[in-house]
Amino acid sequence: MLKYFIILISFFISIPNLHSQLMSKKEEIYLEASKLMDSSMYEDAIKYFDWVIFKDDKYFQAHLKKAVCLSIIGNENEAVISFDAALLNAKTIKEKAQVHYNRAISYSNLNKINESIKDYTETIKLNPKLGQAFNNRGLEKERLGDLEGAKSDINQAIIRDTNNASFLYNLGRIHLVQKNYELAALIFTKSLIRDRNYLLSYLKRGDCFAHQKKFKMAFSDFDHFIKFTPNNAEAYLKRGYCNMALKNNDAACEDYRLSAKYGDKTAIDLINQFCK
Repeated sequence: MLKYFIILISFFISIPNLHSQLMSKKEEIYLEASKLMDSSMYEDAIKYFDWVIFKDDKYFQAHLKKAVCLSIIGNENEAVISFDAALLNAKTIKEKAQVHYNRAISYSNLNKINESIKDYTETIKLNPKLGQAFNNRGLEKERLGDLEGAKSDINQAIIRDTNNASFLYNLGRIHLVQKNYELAALIFTKSLIRDRNYLLSYLKRGDCFAHQKKFKMAFSDFDHFIKFTPNNAEAYLKRGYCNMALKNNDAACEDYRLSAKYGDKTAIDLINQFCK
């Protein structure tokens, strides 16, 4: 009888040890999955996260990171399903905000704009200091044609992060679409003050100057953009317009030829018209 008692005691003692070993293995696999994710080995990471979830289907970070990996490789429908699972297991405000924010990106990539806006709105409710959520919601509103709503959101993003060049670029771009050229140019300039290497602001500010017939200033911006992106057909075409307006016909034709070389078909018509 004593023999069986000793065996029974040993068995029960072993259960916590086994549980501890399983927990240790789960954490080990999770960390390995995270390393694979950080190394851009997303498909392998997903398999490891799946193993962790199989062992513990309430593991929030595994669901979240698996969803992000799925989104990165373009499997957005599956990503949304994984984000849903993550949300079910999110316990803190921070965790819920993370899910809503990242799921909004997946919905955007699926062209489910209203769903994306809803998730960004939930993110903002949970974390009203997150400027990126306001910016992204603004971009979704822009896709729906709500330019005023878009500007309002992006302005809120700028209030929360005054040094973000991309937020200012997005605001300037919408003003450019609305033909507020002088104001847009000012906003692009502010963007470049924050980050002089934000090249798209040069390209768009050049558009503003060209629309105002400030061709020397436009030329300067397009020229600067080309120095850092020498294979951009659009920039050569626009610099060619400026050269033509400034009566630099030979230089304009050279720009049109370079634009055509890099794939702009409009440039071919201009070459036939002005560069015989």
